[in-house]
Amino acid sequence: MSEPLYAMTATELGDIFNLSARRVTQMHEEGALPRLERNKYDCGWLTYLLAGRKITQRATRKPDAGQTVAIGWLSSLAKEPGDPDLEAFSNLFLRNGLTRAAAMMAAGAAQARRAA
Repeated sequence: MSEPLYAMTATELGDIFNLSARRVTQMHEEGALPRLERNKYDCGWLTYLLAGRKITQRATRKPDAGQTVAIGWLSSLAKEPGDPDLEAFSNLFLRNGLTRAAAMMAAGAAQARRAA
């Protein structure tokens, strides 16, 4: 079975996002970037994490990693998320070893933050 396209090494992600492989590993060590099998990370997760960090860089209260990912994900949508969007977002959490409930809590917190 081939590996999913989103599963990449720290070096590969570093090349894509102009980060060092060490910085990618540090994000994992900080608890912001889950590790997949075989020392790989999810490119989709990192994409939304970095977007969320950019959006919240001036926030006095920093959101947790899941909320930061949700904030980045919401910024990529042209509309309010519907059921298919939320299902896809849940799958991002599931493939990173997290729960659907955690995804829905993060999405709800991100939506509340955006409305405030």
